[in-house]
Amino acid sequence: MFCKKCGAENNDNARFCKKCGEPLGNMQKDDREKNMSEGLHGYEAADEIEVGKRVGKDNLKKAAGGFGKLPKKALAAGAAAAAGAVLFAGFSISNANNIDLNKYLEITADGYNEYGTAYVNIDWDAIEEKYEKKLVYRNDISGQRFAYTYYMEPLDIMKEYVHVIPEQTSDLANGMEVPYTWKIDDELYEFLDIKLKHKDGVLEVKELEEPEKWNAFEALELCYDGTEPYGEVSLKYNDKKLNTSAFSCSRTSGLRNGDVITVSIDDTAAENCVRQYGVIPEEYTKEYTVDGIPAYVSRMDQLSEAQQEQLVRDGRDAMISYAASQWDSETEMLLDVKPVGSSLLVNKNVDDNDHNMIIEMYKVKVRNCYSDDGETFDETMEYFWITAFENIKVKSDGQLVYSSTDYRIPSNEFRIDSGVSTGWWSTMGWRYKGYRDFDELYRKEVTARTDEYTAEDMIDRTLTMIEERKESGWKEEEGGWRYYDEDGAYIKDSRFDDPETGKSYYFDENGYMMANDVTPDGKQIGEDGVITE
Repeated sequence: MFCKKCGAENNDNARFCKKCGEPLGNMQKDDREKNMSEGLHGYEAADEIEVGKRVGKDNLKKAAGGFGKLPKKALAAGAAAAAGAVLFAGFSISNANNIDLNKYLEITADGYNEYGTAYVNIDWDAIEEKYEKKLVYRNDISGQRFAYTYYMEPLDIMKEYVHVIPEQTSDLANGMEVPYTWKIDDELYEFLDIKLKHKDGVLEVKELEEPEKWNAFEALELCYDGTEPYGEVSLKYNDKKLNTSAFSCSRTSGLRNGDVITVSIDDTAAENCVRQYGVIPEEYTKEYTVDGIPAYVSRMDQLSEAQQEQLVRDGRDAMISYAASQWDSETEMLLDVKPVGSSLLVNKNVDDNDHNMIIEMYKVKVRNCYSDDGETFDETMEYFWITAFENIKVKSDGQLVYSSTDYRIPSNEFRIDSGVSTGWWSTMGWRYKGYRDFDELYRKEVTARTDEYTAEDMIDRTLTMIEERKESGWKEEEGGWRYYDEDGAYIKDSRFDDPETGKSYYFDENGYMMANDVTPDGKQIGEDGVITE
């Protein structure tokens, strides 16, 4: 037989539903009176009600309503008996579902001293194993909550409403006592017919391992860029325990060499390092002295003697490279490039992109030779050249920073005319970049810029004069011996009789004395250059 109210299946002879207590209609009035007179009070079906379900007030009323009118004494006796039965059943169920939560609680501290973490674990598996059949829903749950429980087991409901809250869960240290509190929502009892025992307590933190001290700055690299006083710094980190974002600088721009900056480690990053790797920085801040930012040269004494010589060599090489690429090797011969001095120009406007320049000055000696139709030009000439290097920097370790291939050469030009005809009403000549006179060089390259630049010179004035060869006689040069006449021209491609010694010599086409050779007319020349007659 099925209950008309809840639909539960019952024995065909049952008078009350074993699930909800609703009368099933099998008992006639005479039977009820007979049973009452026999003292059964209509509760012979009470044993069939499911264990663990609370007998609801409404069900008791419905069960009592099936007995009809009774004498007051019988009714009172029946009520007392019924109440006693219910109290007994409730006592039994409550005791069965009385759970001591502390027996299933484990609260521990783990991690490293001063950085420990509290962990709470309620052994729900053990609770489920022991109370699974006794953890059931109340039969008087409202419709909305009943729909909610359709998808959840009673233990899941219990997990939703039972919690343990430690007063502190992180940054624990040995010796700390951390109180914890049970938090149980009373709404739980509207779902489940249980009684919970619990007692708040204290977690004693102990045996946390000490983190290892570690030099976190050892793998930190400071990278400087820019130029004084606008230097910049960036950070680079070479260890997996931290990354660059874990560090911060007190200043990152507007730096000069000698400035002191402070680098700090973020506390959160350091704590994560402890928790993940078991190490803690031995210091959280470190001071660094800025070093290695280049500075624009503003005084000559910022350059060492070796650095000045380096600039002189590079400037000389620039002149030699120019001559090799631009001169006619058959008519022009570079004899010498001699440094005369240097001039440092510093821009008065510090915000200008052209901060400084060093002008290296040289005296150049060149030989020009040309012949045509018996006419010959063969003379040595001197003039002045400059190689200017711009935006020169010097590092704190003395290293110069500049481009040895990016420089300026003279824009001024002059021409040398041989006077020897080349036909078509013209004469042979050569054009040179530079200055015939040193004063002209200084006026155009230095003085003309003093409105924008301050100048500091290191010039050897004894070398700024053009040497005019007036003395005659023998002179030993790189290619050998030459003999100059009173006009300063050397003898070449001809025989020469020395008026002082009376000996005869022969000079080749380049003007050098021949030795251990034969003259064009077949005369023997000795080792000392004297012609044997």
